Amino acid sequence: MRTYWLFGIVVMLFGCTRGSSSPSSNPTPAASANVASADAGTVELAASSSASATSKAPLGMTSFGLAPPAPATSVAPPGITPADEENVYESALRYMFHHNASMLQQSSRVFCIKFPGNADPPPAFLARFNGNKIPVKPVSACDDVSCNACNVRDKSNGGPGIILRVDAIRWVDANHPVVSGGYNEASMSASGNDYYLERKADGWTVTKDEMRWIS
Repeated sequence: MRTYWLFGIVVMLFGCTRGSSSPSSNPTPAASANVASADAGTVELAASSSASATSKAPLGMTSFGLAPPAPATSVAPPGITPADEENVYESALRYMFHHNASMLQQSSRVFCIKFPGNADPPPAFLARFNGNKIPVKPVSACDDVSCNACNVRDKSNGGPGIILRVDAIRWVDANHPVVSGGYNEASMSASGNDYYLERKADGWTVTKDEMRWIS
């Protein structure tokens, strides 16, 4: 009788020991599902926060900084005529007469004008500058820079000059053209600029001069 009683105690103790042993390190399917659900909730929260932050970004901003300016096109807006474009060219060139990075500046003996396509301006256009303090001539009247350490010179008298270029015109809208151009003075003295103009009551005015390169 005592033997059976002791045997029963041993069996009970053995069963308790097995029941209190450490659980396996592998999660149960239910636990895995709970963890996956929590992770999905975290990802969803992060995505929601990111979308909220983007939607609250200040106007005029993009995720990379300031919003880009309105694109310009070489196609003239409706109502813009070739005469309008020549008026824009004239205003840009008159600005360049006094705003360029050349060494000569107002000591230049001649301003040589180059139109898009390396062309001479029409004679009627050049006539607009008759009486200018520094004579204005077509680019063909000047020796262009063709060798190292060479300077632009007037073919008629050898005087030092500056080539002023109108390379292209683009339009943001009918009142805001952008003229690409610059100056050439020597093999290592030239620039490329964008001149932003605006239509005013008395004509076209340069409102911004942005240098793109210089040598």
